[in-house]
Amino acid sequence: VLVGETGQPLMTQAFRKVGAVTTQLGLLQPDDWSAAAATNGDGSVVVGKSKFVAARWTAASGLVALPAVAGKTSSNAFDVSTDGKVIVGEASDGDSDTIVALKWSGAGLSPTIFGLGHPSSANGDGSVIVGGSIGDPPSAMLWDNSGAHVLKDLLGATSDLNGCPLIRWAVGVSDDGKFVAGYA
Repeated sequence: VLVGETGQPLMTQAFRKVGAVTTQLGLLQPDDWSAAAATNGDGSVVVGKSKFVAARWTAASGLVALPAVAGKTSSNAFDVSTDGKVIVGEASDGDSDTIVALKWSGAGLSPTIFGLGHPSSANGDGSVIVGGSIGDPPSAMLWDNSGAHVLKDLLGATSDLNGCPLIRWAVGVSDDGKFVAGYA
């Protein structure tokens, strides 16, 4: 399964391709554009955004907006857990200093805010989420049930990081949440 966007800038539409069949995923409003960012393990759930609203697509529901985050005017979904039950993204009120990392989960896909940051990826069941902090320079972050963690602090002293003063961004996490990919 391949997901993405096709079309001219600001006139794109999210798509899902399975084999030779491409499905346009639609728009939330007629003058919107949409983009697909990720799909779950079996390709049945696609997440992304339609203009400035985080969205989720399934064959049964079509493209639907994810629940709004109080006090925020825009949102974006970046990844979905392998099982399709947890969606990770961010929401903002237009100020880059107030971007919050969050997940949508549960029967109603209720948003839960982790704090300031930019999430990139979720593990298989959505219990471990990775991304980066807000700030200059950013720090790679890991969010789990016990809170927000700077990734380098979790790793402690290791010869793998000699000479590396900062891990800037985490971009992926294994299904079991034990391995994280990122860059310095």
